[in-house]
Amino acid sequence: MEGKLLERIRRCLALATSAAGTPEGDVAMERAISMASRHGIDISSIDVQTHVGAERFFFEPAANSMWRAVLANEICKYVGMEMLRDKNRFHLMGRKTDMETWRGFYIRAEKEIDEEGKRYVARYGGGKSDGDTFRKGAASGFGDRLAKYKREAEQSDNARVTRDVLGEDDGKNALVMIGRSLEVRSLKDKLYPNTKTYSVQSKGSHHARSAGYQFGSNLGVHRGNLR
Repeated sequence: MEGKLLERIRRCLALATSAAGTPEGDVAMERAISMASRHGIDISSIDVQTHVGAERFFFEPAANSMWRAVLANEICKYVGMEMLRDKNRFHLMGRKTDMETWRGFYIRAEKEIDEEGKRYVARYGGGKSDGDTFRKGAASGFGDRLAKYKREAEQSDNARVTRDVLGEDDGKNALVMIGRSLEVRSLKDKLYPNTKTYSVQSKGSHHARSAGYQFGSNLGVHRGNLR
C-alpha cells in the first residue's frame, strides 16, 4: 500500500510541477499535500521526475498489420492520446504517463488477441484473412470495453480516472481534461498539419469478426492500470 501511495503522491507532484500556475496544477498540489499529511509523509523527501506537456512517441509493431493499428488507436482514445500511422510505425502524442499506460494495455491486449486469433483459425479455418478479421474485431471489441469501463469508472464514487490525481470532483475536472485534450491536439496539428483518414476494411468472414468482437469485449480491464 505504501508503494502505491507514494506513487500517487509522486504523480500529483509531477502534474503540479508541469502544470504550475494553472487550476490543474493547483489542485494536483493540494491533493499531494493532503495525502502526504494524512499519512505522515514528508513531501519534500519525494523525488519527482517531470515532463512538461505532451510529446511525441514512436512505436513500431511486431508486424505491419492493420489490426494492430486499430488496437493502438482504440487504446489511445481510452488514455487521451492521439495516434497517426505511416507504413513503418505509429506516431503517438500525449503525456509520458499516458504513454506508459498505453504501452501496458497494448502489450497485454496485443498478445492475448494474437494468440486467440491463431486458435480461431486452427478451430474454424479461414487462413490469414479470417485470422486478421478476427483480430480486428477483437481490437474494436476491446476498445468498446475500455470505453464502457471508463464511463463506469468516471461515474463511480470510487473513480480513479482523473479524481485520483485531481482530488474530489469540484467542477474543475472537466476544464482540466479539456485542457489536456487541446494540448495533445495542438501538438498533433503542429507536427502533422496535413493528414488523411482511411477506413480499415475486413476481408474475412462475418463470423470471424463477430467472434473476435465478442472476445475483445470480454478482455479484462484492471482498475490498477487506470491513470
